[in-house]
Amino acid sequence: MYDRQLLDWFKENVAEDFPALKAWAMKTLQREAELQEVVQMVGSDSLPDEQKVTLEIAKMIREIFLQQNAYHPVDCYCPLARQYKMLTLIKKYSDLADKALASGAQVDKIVHLPVRTRFNQAKYEDNVDGELAGVDADMDAQFAELGA
Repeated sequence: MYDRQLLDWFKENVAEDFPALKAWAMKTLQREAELQEVVQMVGSDSLPDEQKVTLEIAKMIREIFLQQNAYHPVDCYCPLARQYKMLTLIKKYSDLADKALASGAQVDKIVHLPVRTRFNQAKYEDNVDGELAGVDADMDAQFAELGA
């Protein structure tokens, strides 16, 4: 209910595509919940590569975007502009992962790129916005090496 009422505010005060990004994240988390049922029955090894990547992207949404440490001096507060940047980078990772898969890259290489570690740690750095810019550049370079 509140979501529809705040739609225009988010478009005006954060970014025009923020509601669409939020919807994408929600859809990804819903897809993860559906896939977890399959994983519990037959294991994650039986999933197609695209679905394995979906599980990893959902994990990134949960760990990087949704989880916060209330006791950490930097992570205890996250302005909307930074939230938007983080979600944008996760979506970019997802899009580049899809391109890398299409070009024949292995799932293990996609999910274990060094930029993943940097991205996970960026929100704890004093210069978090600078770190996110570095994550963006590293992501481009590392996915380019995979053919994306």
